[in-house]
Amino acid sequence: MNFTSFFFILEALMKIISMGLFKHKNAYLRDGWNIVDFIVVLSSMVELIITSLVKGNLPSLKMLRALRVIRPLRSVKRVPSMRRLVSIMLRSLPELGNTLVFMMFFFVVFGIIGIQTFYGVIYQKCRLPEVQPNGNRLIDETQSDFICTKSDGEWNSCREGTVCWSPLEDPLLDPEMDNPWEDENINFNTINFNNLLNAMVTIFEALTLEGWSFQMNQLIDTGNPTLSIIFYLILITFGSYFILNLILAVIMGSFTKFENQEIEDKIKMAEQAELLKVKRSVIDDDHNNELSPEKINEQIKRRMSM
Repeated sequence: MNFTSFFFILEALMKIISMGLFKHKNAYLRDGWNIVDFIVVLSSMVELIITSLVKGNLPSLKMLRALRVIRPLRSVKRVPSMRRLVSIMLRSLPELGNTLVFMMFFFVVFGIIGIQTFYGVIYQKCRLPEVQPNGNRLIDETQSDFICTKSDGEWNSCREGTVCWSPLEDPLLDPEMDNPWEDENINFNTINFNNLLNAMVTIFEALTLEGWSFQMNQLIDTGNPTLSIIFYLILITFGSYFILNLILAVIMGSFTKFENQEIEDKIKMAEQAELLKVKRSVIDDDHNNELSPEKINEQIKRRMSM
């Protein structure tokens, strides 16, 4: 038996015996962090049972073992500062909803613009003019290391006897006929505007500021320099420097709100403690119980105002 799993199981059993499982408000499964612990323990127990009954490495065990990644989360509840950060992050999720919807709308709008402007151009290659039986045109291997432009006189214009053509110019053809997954010039077909999903992935990659200039340069090479530059300048300016920072602003607002709430709670607790202290002092001074409840309240207010 794995000693780590054994100690997790033993700890869970001791907590369940001492706290109860679920019935009362302080029970084991009434705490969210304990639920995380219980999921880890339960997956370990199922894995141990299956391993003892069945010999060999079952594919289903790999899924159970994947749940072990939850174990480091147990350390979160041991460190108050980490637990506080995680709690604030979880509390900020509802407030992030509207921001994420707006960001998705941004992705969709720019994805549609990208499809209308750059659909299929990333597959432009210098090709032989003869059309194959499958409708495709063979790539000229001597000019296969760059994306071509249909404009004349450019560095990436096709030589005489070849044409700059993309399979997506024919709606019946599929760009995978050219094995784009092996083409380093188009980042192994991970950046394109063939459909809305691929366009949104391409936009997300650009907003991470990782390789956005490569995307723009590839589209400039297709013969759309002005549109490519304008598209990516607007995308990066509003997407990366505004929308993504808006998400950070919402999270920071949640931190500030949580801190203010903590300060208010501490102030209320201090006021209640002071009120209780003054009340006890007034009652202790009234040895003969001569003061009525109204008089006691007046004494408390007078002393609190001093």
